[in-house]
Amino acid sequence: GRVLGTMVGKRAEIVGGIVLIIVGATILYEHLSAA
Repeated sequence: GRVLGTMVGKRAEIVGGIVLIIVGATILYEHLSAA
């Protein structure tokens, strides 16, 4: 249980970071294209 939880936690952190970058880039792109 502990090893699996650690692996899932690491993966969730990475996926969460990627999602944040994509969302941020999308918002930034929309602002730049709208201006």
